[in-house]
Amino acid sequence: GNYFHGLAIFMVVQLFEYSILFKIVGHPNWLLLGVLACVTTVIPYFGGIFTNIIAVVTASVISTPLFISTLLITLIFPNIDGYLISPHIYGKTNNVNPVLVIIIGGVFSSFFGIIGMAIALPAYIIIRCTWKFFNEDIIDKIQDVKGNKD
Repeated sequence: GNYFHGLAIFMVVQLFEYSILFKIVGHPNWLLLGVLACVTTVIPYFGGIFTNIIAVVTASVISTPLFISTLLITLIFPNIDGYLISPHIYGKTNNVNPVLVIIIGGVFSSFFGIIGMAIALPAYIIIRCTWKFFNEDIIDKIQDVKGNKD
């Protein structure tokens, strides 16, 4: 549940962030691009690329200054999102250190590729919760056994 709560928060951040950025540079499809950035957030890495390609292509046929400013947005802000905002949001909502979120994503993507990127954080949270549950259960049982012997 916390993972989906974090995802929802991140989607709203993406909606406002990209809508405002594209509005500032004067992109005529700023709201559509903001909504696309929001919706495609559920597709790790490639969702943002899809939105950025659409933004750059549409800007390239309008004007050179718009193309350059849109290109700068699409090169800079996905990195800020991926390395700062996303780990911070998921770290807060799931009680996971933001640096650990980045490491987990890197490890899972190394072993499992694109699918690993998508399942990294949910898999870690499931493993962590399962470990905590059984670890606490085992400790409680050991203490009960020790308590019965006394």
